[in-house]
Amino acid sequence: MHDVVGCIQSVKGENKMTVRQQILFLIEKYFLGEYDTSSYTSYLVKLYHVKNRGKFTPEEDAILKALVDSAVRFSPFEKDFQCDIGSKFFVREDAVQTKTKGAYQALLKLYQTESLESLYTETTE
Repeated sequence: MHDVVGCIQSVKGENKMTVRQQILFLIEKYFLGEYDTSSYTSYLVKLYHVKNRGKFTPEEDAILKALVDSAVRFSPFEKDFQCDIGSKFFVREDAVQTKTKGAYQALLKLYQTESLESLYTETTE
């Protein structure tokens, strides 16, 4: 497993990726098994809710919203699932993986590409 922030910075230097590029990078790398779920969900939520706000097309937002909603609710702690409210609110790692797979495939289809890499390595001004 890699450090999420370190890997994003190493792709383009001192984090010159746009928020969109960072999110696409993060989704693809998690899908490929390069990040643990806790780091992935934490950084995904931070990027989308704190740094994003309005930087995605409606089509991208439709795909990302369900994924980020799942990431917000992720818990690695079994005790969180033991009460009625927790079992209805929190999601496990497999749910995050399933949402990521669906989002990844939807993004590939949206961008009509085989990989998101060209989208997060393109030069930004």
